Amino acid sequence: MDVQINPHIGLAAILAAGIDGLRKHLSLPEPVDTDTSTFGPELKRLPESLSESLAALNEDNFMADLIGEKLLVAVKAIRKAEIDFYSNHKDAYKQLIYRY
Repeated sequence: MDVQINPHIGLAAILAAGIDGLRKHLSLPEPVDTDTSTFGPELKRLPESLSESLAALNEDNFMADLIGEKLLVAVKAIRKAEIDFYSNHKDAYKQLIYRY
């Protein structure tokens, strides 16, 4: 799990993904023991920014079905406010990084 994620939401997402896989009777993919940075563009990558993460969250109902619409609306609103704040205060994230 990424260290920047809210641990409660991150754990909920991991559990939800596991439950979803069990419900759909999905099998695990083969393990990857090579450097994934050498893979081409066919590899689906995770979002690289908060904006991309929010866009991906808006495109998928997976989390809404499992954590509830009310919590998801709150999370989206908070992330949108963070995006707006940091886009208007370019150096604010540096203070946040150095604080922790």
